[in-house]
Amino acid sequence: MEDKAVMEGWNALLALRPDVVLCWLATADGEFGASTSPKEIWALPAPGRLVIADIASGHSVANIRRDPRVCVSLIDILRQRGFKLYGRAEVIAPDAQHFAPTRSTSPRPRRRCWR
Repeated sequence: MEDKAVMEGWNALLALRPDVVLCWLATADGEFGASTSPKEIWALPAPGRLVIADIASGHSVANIRRDPRVCVSLIDILRQRGFKLYGRAEVIAPDAQHFAPTRSTSPRPRRRCWR
């Protein structure tokens, strides 16, 4: 994840971060459709990584387990700037070995996170 384009995008996303209140997670619902859900608690722990908290996201979790392809939109609504990110999500349970690094991104971690 160290190529120049990834790092430039990463830096632009970090600059936008303080002004983005919500992000939207789109998952495949298994019925040939998309399911979009607003997410309020998210973090950028490392280049190429986005962590989104699971707070009452039963459909999102089930959809990711069925099909990990996701799209996330992050928008600063005042400046009308944003990002659309495509990738694969992973549901991380609190007892998973790599859950600990996500714990520091939020004062009160919830049941699961995606990265």
